[in-house]
Amino acid sequence: KVVEKKTVNIKMKAKLSVKLEEGSDLPAKDIGGSSDPYVRIELNGRQVAKSKTIKRSLNPVWNETFEIPIQDYSSTIKFVVLDWDLATRDDLIGEFHLTVDSITNTLGASSQAGHWYPLDNKEQKGQIKMVLSLNP
Repeated sequence: KVVEKKTVNIKMKAKLSVKLEEGSDLPAKDIGGSSDPYVRIELNGRQVAKSKTIKRSLNPVWNETFEIPIQDYSSTIKFVVLDWDLATRDDLIGEFHLTVDSITNTLGASSQAGHWYPLDNKEQKGQIKMVLSLNP
């Protein structure tokens, strides 16, 4: 008797609240020794939110909140920090990613404490502080 294995992809409707607070020690990407950072948030490879650009800062303060609808706990959320450029393509400052289930496993259902997330980049420097909470 052959038993067939099936992967169950649990669909759900929840809302991920992302409070993007600030960045710290970001690498300089502009000639003048600073950057014009903003954060692009992607869900499963698709952009779902974008912060404002903070001009000439390596320690930007955004204080923005985004509500992102989540359909699946296995969804991947990617945070991409970029340096805005007027004449050329925006430069990558750094990025990191999480899965929704890792957020719930780490934080429980909700957390109000900000957490620093280190950026993955060639300079191995920079981090952003956010408060993440998942609300069913």
